[in-house]
Amino acid sequence: MKKIYTPKNLKLWLIAILSFGALKAYAQVPVAKFGVNRTELGIYDGINLTDSSSNTPTQWEWSIYDSTTFKKDPYDPVSDENSGYLSFDQGTNRFSKNPKVSFYREGKYTIVLKCANKTGWSTKLVKKDYIHVVNIFDYYLGYGAYGPHSDNIVETDNGIIYDDGGIHRNYGNNQGNATKSFLLIHPCRAKKIILNMTQLKFSDNQDVLYVYDDNKVNNSKLLAAWTNGNTSNKTVTALSGSMYLYFKSNGSGVDSGFIGSYTSLLDSSTFTPTTDFTHDSVLYNGVPTIFKSVNTGFPGVPTFKWTFDGALISTQKNCRTTQYLDATYQVCMQTIGCGFDTSICKYVKTITPNSKTTLNFNKITISNNSDTAWLKTIADKANRFTWTISPNTYILRNPPPSPSIVKPGTIQYRDVHGDSLPTPHIWFLDSTCYTITLKAWNHNDSSATVSTLTKSNYICSKDFRLTYGLFGKVFNDNNNDCGYTSGENYFKDVPVKLYDTANNFLGQTYTLSNGMYFFEKTNGKFKVKLDIQKLPLVVKCPIGLDSTISLKSSVLSGGIDFPTVCGQSDFGIKSITPRGSVFPGQTHSLNLKAGLFGKTMIDNCQSNSDSGIIRLTVTGKIKYKSANITPSNISGNTYTWRIKDFLKFDDFFYLQFKTDTNATYGDTVLAFAEILLSNNDKDSTNNKMKFSYKIMNSYDPNKKETYPE
Repeated sequence: MKKIYTPKNLKLWLIAILSFGALKAYAQVPVAKFGVNRTELGIYDGINLTDSSSNTPTQWEWSIYDSTTFKKDPYDPVSDENSGYLSFDQGTNRFSKNPKVSFYREGKYTIVLKCANKTGWSTKLVKKDYIHVVNIFDYYLGYGAYGPHSDNIVETDNGIIYDDGGIHRNYGNNQGNATKSFLLIHPCRAKKIILNMTQLKFSDNQDVLYVYDDNKVNNSKLLAAWTNGNTSNKTVTALSGSMYLYFKSNGSGVDSGFIGSYTSLLDSSTFTPTTDFTHDSVLYNGVPTIFKSVNTGFPGVPTFKWTFDGALISTQKNCRTTQYLDATYQVCMQTIGCGFDTSICKYVKTITPNSKTTLNFNKITISNNSDTAWLKTIADKANRFTWTISPNTYILRNPPPSPSIVKPGTIQYRDVHGDSLPTPHIWFLDSTCYTITLKAWNHNDSSATVSTLTKSNYICSKDFRLTYGLFGKVFNDNNNDCGYTSGENYFKDVPVKLYDTANNFLGQTYTLSNGMYFFEKTNGKFKVKLDIQKLPLVVKCPIGLDSTISLKSSVLSGGIDFPTVCGQSDFGIKSITPRGSVFPGQTHSLNLKAGLFGKTMIDNCQSNSDSGIIRLTVTGKIKYKSANITPSNISGNTYTWRIKDFLKFDDFFYLQFKTDTNATYGDTVLAFAEILLSNNDKDSTNNKMKFSYKIMNSYDPNKKETYPE
């Protein structure tokens, strides 16, 4: 007999079905997972914690710890409302799914989440040092390392930028990458970043503050290049979600530099990001390949983690790798940022090639200048390359390192691929046409994979002297004949200055790796001078320190070479500069730069190491905390470093000091540095330096400043 479902039976049946579905949904405990809208913020600012746990949790418990004391549970969290460290905002608390938290003390914080459903509680997810709260939004280009990863990448919505000298002092010489004079600003979900400069004062046109609408140096996205000859348009806006600042200065002259402030307009809309990556359809053994990330709808500037079979191989946006084993690999890309954490994995296969390489190359000229060109390789199976260029009257501007070999007319790339494939940058010197040949093969089977391509009269150049009327080279005149002989070494990074006949300074440049320097041709009479005061070089020839040349547009000039020989090295104290808030109870740094001048040319001048001692004495109401280079000895307030080889030594010291709480406004800190050498010194007058600075008012957390006032 067929059973008939009455309403009562149907109700019981539906309850049973729904109960079974609920039990099935809660069959597993949750797996805790969460993100945050930003990891770096200012004191009194807030974050949004976002739960993304699996298996449908219905209960949450957040714990926040001060990372300086947190080791493991059990330990007292600071997420108690009475701790004085933080507060929960907008009606949320530590048991909310997505709490809002404001922080009242600077430092690094560890976040812990556990969650539960009807089946039970998840294991705890601990993110150590996850949140970095900074006291102020002041960023000094050339000062030190900012950001949670000390990579000078900051996520604060607003801030103030200074040169390395700050408000009251001049910037230093030779600022650039080596002094960390750069900053990447990328607030989470930024639609606009607006930078307004209130001070722009530079010594000459060689000192430049660059601003890019990108997360790196990108000349096509240049917003400003401020120098002493260009201080207009003091407000710039980035629309890419990030702004990159880079400051460089030369070795002559300084000024009070720059001050500016930035603000951000954030996007409050809902995002649904998707991530993917592309790669070559076939991967060949020993051949570099690039996996390119493809993100859509991802706010801000995310970070990346690439893994091959679980092993981390890159944290760049695009992953470049070379595999030397025929196998199938699992490639995964994790994209993290703005509260999102997504991953995608694919399988790829690497094989050893056994057929001829598909080969081609083309030229990329710069600004329609046929004298210089990048030769771009197009090849699928090759990892060894030989370029032949005829005639051999050219300069290779990016010579590859060993084991590659560079000879006149030939460039042999051996296991050096550059970004992906070798791309030589050539400067053609003759007004003639050049024939270029490229030979390529794979090292696993050179005979089966080899291909050769020749392009006759491929690049026709005009005489470079028509563009650069002033040129020449600086070299090591080993045989003292006052002329260049084949095989003599060149000197790189030597300052070369240009003056008119009244000794008015017109400009400065530096020699390239091949010893060459260039000034654009101008009619008139000029003086070219070599600046080697602090370099280990000596001039013994009639043509040496300075020379005079007359230029006419209708006549090609000859080069002015500077024959030099090796002399004594110069050691000294280069600078002493305080950085940070010199307030009672606060920590600041004292930066010392000392050591060897002219490192880049020492290799061609001496093989013996130079040793000695650097000593720093600091007196005042401050206490030593740490240093980037641990002193060999600390005696009271004197710090000593014993240097075995100045050539291999990084000459930047960053010492952290904490100002005494009983210090008052106007108290003076005195720093005295000296260098003591075991060898001769070219100039002993720069071996000692004194510097004093004052303690300022204590920090007021209620102080608020705006721009404009």
